[in-house]
Formats: sequence, structure tokens, C-alpha cells
Amino acid sequence: MLKERGVMGKKIFLSLVHLCVMVFCIGSSVRAEEVYTARPSVNGRLHVEGNGLADASGQMVQLRGVSTHGLTWYPDYVNENLFRQVSEVWNCNMIRLAMYASIYCDEDRETSYSQMKKGIEAAIKADTYVLVDWHMLEKGNPNEQVNEAKEFFDRITSEYRDCPNLIFEICNEPNGPA
Repeated sequence: MLKERGVMGKKIFLSLVHLCVMVFCIGSSVRAEEVYTARPSVNGRLHVEGNGLADASGQMVQLRGVSTHGLTWYPDYVNENLFRQVSEVWNCNMIRLAMYASIYCDEDRETSYSQMKKGIEAAIKADTYVLVDWHMLEKGNPNEQVNEAKEFFDRITSEYRDCPNLIFEICNEPNGPA
């Protein structure tokens, strides 16, 4: 069992490195000893308070996590085992799911949406927050796909209306004339 678990851990670690998964912290200007790593099951929905993040009771919290690359390009890395490892072993409490808008809009919308839902469900099971990222890298100008973005976020928010785990990044990497 331990040998099998060690191999799985190495595979997961190498997979994360291979994908150039970025570990990041989202905090505030509050001193580190005044915040702690939040969990949705304990802290509920987060909100901005001053220049930091606070939980449902107003306590300052910190998010620490990993980011995926394009969900549809690397679907094998969106899974419960990996997200549980990131949560439990790395003590991360957030997973950023990057939905490349051009893939969602121009290629296979339902497959892309299905991958996002799979990632959200896996992150919820791992007791992490989920940063749902609408990634605008290719087109650059968020106004070019604003209707598709509205439809995407309407779908997500209607399906996960009461879920405290979700955080939304409504436009990542606008560029060019945007």
C-alpha cells in the first residue's frame, strides 16, 4: 500500500510539475499570524473585507492553492485523487480551474463545461475553494465573448447557487486593445 501510494504521489507531483502548475497564495496586507487557511466546510462563503478576505463570520482568512492549465487540454489532471492530494498533503485550500474562453466558445462547449463541472465537484469533495477562471488569452478583448461569458457564468451560478466553495475570476489575461 505504501509503495503504491508513493508511486501515485510521485506521479501526481511530476504531473503537476509537467503542467507548470503554479502554486500561489492569495492573502492580504494583514500579518500572516492574523489569518489562517480557510476550508469551505468550516468557514463558508468568503467575502472581501477591507483589503483582505474574510469568512462567513468575519474572520480574516488566507487562500493557498494551485492552478490548472486549460481544462480541455489536460483532462486527466482534473480528478478527485489529485485534488485530494493537493488539499490534504500540500495543505492547499483552493484550486483554480482555467476555462479558456476560446475553447469553450469556438470548439466544444459541452465538453468544456463538463470538464469544469468535473473539476468543481472534485474540488468540493476535497474541501477546497474553487476559482472559476474565464481565461481570455487568445482573443484578449473580453467584449468579444461577453455573451458567451454571461451564458457560462449563468450556468455555473444556477447549478451551484448555494455552494460556498466558488469564487469567480470573470476575465483573466485581457490583452491587446482591451
